[in-house]
Amino acid sequence: GWDVDHATVIIEGDAMEEGQYGAELTPDHYNFTVVADFYYDYTGEFVVADGNVEVEVVLDPDGTDIGDVAADQLEVYPNPARNNITINASEVITNIQMVDILGQVVYNATIGQTRIDVDVSQLRNGVYFMQITTESGVYTQKIQISK
Repeated sequence: GWDVDHATVIIEGDAMEEGQYGAELTPDHYNFTVVADFYYDYTGEFVVADGNVEVEVVLDPDGTDIGDVAADQLEVYPNPARNNITINASEVITNIQMVDILGQVVYNATIGQTRIDVDVSQLRNGVYFMQITTESGVYTQKIQISK
């Protein structure tokens, strides 16, 4: 399986920050829950006697993740860009969306082809995230606009 490093661990109602999976606990019996996007929640229990306790949890996918397109199926260039970004895909691109660093959608288009040039000449200098959707899933590319 894959390591899930974006989960939230909740022990006796206290949630740890994502990626923080260790805690100092006194000897006792504890209930815990592991929560992660695209997976069913996992609930279990463990006992701390003395020393370290390690609990391995296997999360089951809940079927809501649409998958990632392999990076070798897409070409996105140039990056950084000035006026246009060209996207070549091995299959039909169904949608392209760009968001700025604040999460505002600055470009959204329905596409029905394997190659497209996106006009970015009106965008300000900065970092954007381009989400390219194909029939196989979604690919996200960080894009730098520099003029």
